[in-house]
Amino acid sequence: MIISKEDKAILEEAINLPNIGFGKALMSIAEKYQLFSEEDLSFLTNRQESKRVFLSDYAMLRLINDPSKIKQEVKDDAGYNRYYPEGYQFCGRTYAFTSQLYGYGGRGTHKNNRDPYYEWFLKKAGVTGENKDGWWPSEEEYDPGFDKQKWLELLNNPGVIGPVWGGTLAMFFDYGGEATCTQLGQRYKKDPASIRSSATQLAKRIHDNTGCPLFSKNEKEKYWTILFQGRRAVDNEKGSWVWKLRPELYEALAEFDIGRFLPSKKDKETEMTTKEILVQIKNYISGKGFTYDAGLVENFYLCLKSKPFVILAGTSGTGKTRLVKLFAEAIGAKYRMVSVRPDWSDGSDLFGHYDLNGNFIEGPVCKAFDAAVDDPSQPIILCIDEMNLARVEYYLSDFLSVIESRDRSEDGKIITEPIAQYKGGIPDNLYIVGTVNMDETTFPFSKKVLDRANTIEFNYVDLIPDFGSIESEEEPLQIKNSFLCTDYLTLAQDCIDEKEYVVKICDELQKINEILKSANAHVGYRVRDEIVFYMLNNKNAEYLVTDDQAMDNEIMQKILPRIQGSSATVKDMLAELFKFCMGYYSGLDLDSGKTGAQMQAMSHAAIYPKSADKLGYMMTRFEEDGFTSYWL
Repeated sequence: MIISKEDKAILEEAINLPNIGFGKALMSIAEKYQLFSEEDLSFLTNRQESKRVFLSDYAMLRLINDPSKIKQEVKDDAGYNRYYPEGYQFCGRTYAFTSQLYGYGGRGTHKNNRDPYYEWFLKKAGVTGENKDGWWPSEEEYDPGFDKQKWLELLNNPGVIGPVWGGTLAMFFDYGGEATCTQLGQRYKKDPASIRSSATQLAKRIHDNTGCPLFSKNEKEKYWTILFQGRRAVDNEKGSWVWKLRPELYEALAEFDIGRFLPSKKDKETEMTTKEILVQIKNYISGKGFTYDAGLVENFYLCLKSKPFVILAGTSGTGKTRLVKLFAEAIGAKYRMVSVRPDWSDGSDLFGHYDLNGNFIEGPVCKAFDAAVDDPSQPIILCIDEMNLARVEYYLSDFLSVIESRDRSEDGKIITEPIAQYKGGIPDNLYIVGTVNMDETTFPFSKKVLDRANTIEFNYVDLIPDFGSIESEEEPLQIKNSFLCTDYLTLAQDCIDEKEYVVKICDELQKINEILKSANAHVGYRVRDEIVFYMLNNKNAEYLVTDDQAMDNEIMQKILPRIQGSSATVKDMLAELFKFCMGYYSGLDLDSGKTGAQMQAMSHAAIYPKSADKLGYMMTRFEEDGFTSYWL
């Protein structure tokens, strides 16, 4: 082993740290022991090699030519921070570590680059493989105190073992009793991070149920050791940590019918959690040769779940329409697409009209409406492509008004006022997604449109093809409408059981609204309610993203798109919103002419980093053009 025992302990704990702590721990050790050779540095600063070996979209390290300007040098050509602005010395030069890491904390992702890099780093530090023949902790170090009979008692307790946690144990047992989460994920088409999270949650439940002792290391209690012993993976084992079922538990599973919980391809919706369904959706999309920025599919789902009207905005050719189609295919939904014509001016262009002979000519959305009425249990996703080639608030005015009349009937079904020839209103299994390009050929959005939709911006483009990311095709799921249909329509009535959580969200929104009032840009109850519903849907899905990430998404999608102007109050408002996103006073110099650049350089450390970075872009545009808006 190259490093000390103390640093080895730090390294072992690093995998459990958030990205910034993970990177700092590894880079500090690498710098202390000068682990990287010239050959290593050449390899780690090569973007294509980092993509091939670590599945990373960016090179793991960036050479910093002028350490005094590190905050500027960690940006990419588009002005986004892709590296942490902290320098580390190797071979007489300064390098920064990438901030584009994925796979922490059970987050579902199709490109986990933390684990491959961590495994590579362990080898450089001389740690991997030293426990190859020994499982940790040993039975002498720790024993939860369960014999086979006690394990059988727990396995037969429905309050402890159900389909999800039972499925986790079944995968380990079926694999032979020991495996890495990566190995299980590949065999059973599951997200490795969700397997790891499920095992830990099961162990916590057992501890709560029995009060069994916990193993403690470095003053931190370990729950997973109740179920497993572990060791570092060796070269021929994919993953970084091998989990082995405790002998008494393995014997109990041999008698218990654990195989009934083994994941199968039958009735996937009832067996799978929302996180697991979304992993399957992303695998399906990846199998078709398309990849999207981390968290985008989860965000798209939460937007649809919160309200059946979503707008995808961004540069032409970034895969907006393709995302809608592949998402629909992945869940077994019916997909319809309508291309907008520039001369559309009212609802008849969508729903149809009578010709001069009195014959009714169906509009382009009628097939989608009819399909939704004919099969209420199946989701129908209608894509309105390039929706702002005509004025949206003109031709879509009927829909924008009627969607606000949603209510529940006595049988719990969502109903609306009639729309055009559809006396039953908008079917609750119809989801409308608009794609837009914001350029000189299109019309801007009014606040009437923006208030009624979540607007997801596509600004991630990587022109380097990733041939290695194309996996075997996943079978599409057959998802019922309940997967997308909202549980929330009225905040006061539907959210009463989540009162404390809702008040916490509204406190944050009240702070934002006070800032917006300075430029007369404050939001109303509709925006408040839809942000709360989004946050609740994320919470109910066992946190597809963290609370801060969810709020960051909603600030980007419901607050910032409404901001535009050229007055000094707009500039001051941008600065105050940035301070809010940072979580502390940022010390901005509003008279420097470079405030936007300063904001973008600091945004990586914000509580809401995407919103902070966008505000920096908007400030830069204000300083350069005397006018700003959310859009390009």
